Amino acid sequence: MGFKENFIEFQNLETGNYLLRQINPENDLEAFYEIYSDAEVWNYYGGGGSGIFDKERIKLILENQIREFEKARVYTWTISDKKSKRALGRIHLSNFEYNNKIANIGYFINRNS
Repeated sequence: MGFKENFIEFQNLETGNYLLRQINPENDLEAFYEIYSDAEVWNYYGGGGSGIFDKERIKLILENQIREFEKARVYTWTISDKKSKRALGRIHLSNFEYNNKIANIGYFINRNS
């Protein structure tokens, strides 16, 4: 099976302490607000910025990440703590080169986690 077939159904990944799962815009909004509104995070992602402080905009971003999965463009997981169930960040694969089996990887982590 090729990688593109993995976009048919979302796949969770698990370690001893963490669960990588699909984003839930309603349940994960507060956790992602902490991350997206942190200017320090933006210094390392996309060349700087002051953060995003509008929760509705953040919710739209999270919903868009689900649509990007459905279009087989970006595979984004929420990184969550298995015990507390709290979202700690996200990790994503994008810019796929299916013939070469290459993708870019990016992540956001709450630095207070």
